[in-house]
Amino acid sequence: DRGFGHMVRLEERPSASPLALKSPVSQQRALVQLTECPQDELLLLLRELKVQRWERCVATNWHPVLNRFDDLLAAFADPQRRTQPNAPSEALVCEVLRVLHEVVFLHQELKGAVDRLRDLLECSELPVLLGALRCLAACPPSRHLQSGPRAFAVERRLQVLSCAGVPCVLGTASFQQACCASEGFDHDFVFEPPYDAAAPAGPSVFKVPISEASTAPEVLLEQLQAAHDMTPALAPALLLQLRLWCRARSLEGRREVVAISLLAICNGVKHVGPGVLQQHLQKRPGLLSELRDLLQSLQAVGPDASVAALRATGAILDSRFGQSRSEASQLSQMLGLSVPHGILACALRGLLSHNPTPSQLEEHNKVLLAALDLFQITTVSNHQTTAQLGHAGMILAMLELMQNTDVHSLPAVSAMLRCLELAAEVSGTAALVLFREFNGLQAFSLRLQREVDLLMALDFRGD
Repeated sequence: DRGFGHMVRLEERPSASPLALKSPVSQQRALVQLTECPQDELLLLLRELKVQRWERCVATNWHPVLNRFDDLLAAFADPQRRTQPNAPSEALVCEVLRVLHEVVFLHQELKGAVDRLRDLLECSELPVLLGALRCLAACPPSRHLQSGPRAFAVERRLQVLSCAGVPCVLGTASFQQACCASEGFDHDFVFEPPYDAAAPAGPSVFKVPISEASTAPEVLLEQLQAAHDMTPALAPALLLQLRLWCRARSLEGRREVVAISLLAICNGVKHVGPGVLQQHLQKRPGLLSELRDLLQSLQAVGPDASVAALRATGAILDSRFGQSRSEASQLSQMLGLSVPHGILACALRGLLSHNPTPSQLEEHNKVLLAALDLFQITTVSNHQTTAQLGHAGMILAMLELMQNTDVHSLPAVSAMLRCLELAAEVSGTAALVLFREFNGLQAFSLRLQREVDLLMALDFRGD
């Protein structure tokens, strides 16, 4: 059995080093509970779990839980096992993927459940696809997706998802229009089956009128199967297209479809190779301009689409993935990475200065984290970014974020500190602004003292 990110099951090995991080007793108990609790209780426990708020611990502490996650994802990805009585529900799998994304994001050494995530790409449940694509985007590039007997199938699946279906269920609308406009998406369903999956006596095109868009995709599939001759191999592709089309009829649904499309582009670039981007640009020549437009309106397109746009942009600009420098250079110029008031810099400053309501804070921080990650990528890949790194407004906005001490904001504060550290390393101007003009050393000392005071106020008699 393939374990999480490896060819064998993960085993928890005690560390011989006295300096090794140990998870608090309360976290150890929670991990044991997640490993051993009945499956019907696991969903409730996962919904309350926020990994990014936990104390840092070594990745091996997670191995028993991750092995259980691996079994659940494998059961859901297998059509035969999914019909068994104790099969995981879609809701449980989505929560597993959410927690898995946070764990992989914090522990890159785990390398991710690439095999299982690859298998989940064959599902047609859109929330599961979105969760699997998020996790893959957080994983380091994997040879499992670049070679092997299933490499072509993975590449083909990512192509379909990156196009938002074949044909695209968004019509001719741009990604930004799909995320913001409330009208203009009332076209009928049209699907032309692939040549190798079409039945000899079946129709060359399947159609469903827009009046049926409120009908469940599964029901529509049954109606089409009853009315037309089709091969069994066609049903999964047709069901995916139906789900994308039905979901794209609402604004919230279109934002989800856009997020899936952009994350598919991100993972194709990251895990398959640079040729994926050139192929997609042939089908959608305005992709780079669309990414620019999305980054200019992050607070208007919804958190899922915003994060996906930032991840896709990062994959294209990240030199580690061997991208063609022409596309990366073109996107860099569009985003104004060489000027202090470029699109990316303004977007990040806007996120840093935004004061979300308590109900919006979690989603806002997801977008902010993705923006900070992109900022680090552009700093490493393109030192022209030092112009925006040294801008006083950017550094001041980051230092103001450091004043946040609520638990929800701690992951964003940590990411911001990494940005400041990187800025000081690559830009002398940024270092001068940070430490001379804004007394950065004093600001860090005050924040450190605040953390020490909070720790000293804790009661360590418990766990």
